[in-house]
Amino acid sequence: MHLYMRSFLLCPALMLLAACASPPEISPAYQYIQADDAPNYLLRLPEDYEGSNRRYPLLIFLHGIGEKGSGSEKAIQRVSLNGPFRSMRDGNWDTSLPLIVAGPQIGGMKWWWPTDQVAEYVQYLVNNYRVDRNRIYVTGVSMGGRAAWDLAEQYPQRAAAIIPAGAWAEDLSNDCASMRDIAVWAFHGTEDGLIKFRDGLKPVETLRDCDPSPRYAPSLTPLQGADHGNWQLVYDNQHGGSQVGADGETYEDIYRWLLTFSRDIDPQQDQED
Repeated sequence: MHLYMRSFLLCPALMLLAACASPPEISPAYQYIQADDAPNYLLRLPEDYEGSNRRYPLLIFLHGIGEKGSGSEKAIQRVSLNGPFRSMRDGNWDTSLPLIVAGPQIGGMKWWWPTDQVAEYVQYLVNNYRVDRNRIYVTGVSMGGRAAWDLAEQYPQRAAAIIPAGAWAEDLSNDCASMRDIAVWAFHGTEDGLIKFRDGLKPVETLRDCDPSPRYAPSLTPLQGADHGNWQLVYDNQHGGSQVGADGETYEDIYRWLLTFSRDIDPQQDQED
């Protein structure tokens, strides 16, 4: 069965589980933001944000299909079931990280993130916060990981690095040039029964085979014995892997790895401040 069809048949069950599950309690570790012209979202600002005029790197977390919702204050807490907001809620977040972290929530029956909507959301954050536009990073799980791949493919100037977890991508063989400067560190469970490990590995292998080679070697870290849903191993840095950053150093911490990358696509940024 084709991957898309297999995912489509399982989506109603995943959405039902999300609807029945009680979302976690609201955490003081992040804010709930109601937006007029963007999806509502969870937000964490760096500890020194209010007392500074500097621009900060931005990390966007895109949830999976099981965490879809209306964006209400209650429903959006599902976004913290996985990813960096889960780490914050559990007390596993490094509070010294100089990252703006945002996690929007979408609803509806679609089983994918509209890529143009994700790109518009990136621009919304740039317009409303002091974002270092050269250091924008995107990560996501399952459907959200697929959205990270899609954004890198269709809007390659938006992100300096992506971390897809438990995700697949379209054929990237024609995207070697446009994605050459985007750093990729992917993760996938070796026992994933929904999105097979080979499907998660394929886009990484495609980029590895590009000629000329990508500026930064793309990597996939297998989550040994993990199925579809053990993504907190990634966000709590318990994944057991490592990857070389733009500075040539090796990192186990995904966030410290991300922070080494910059696109240098907005050289006038400092003059505008």
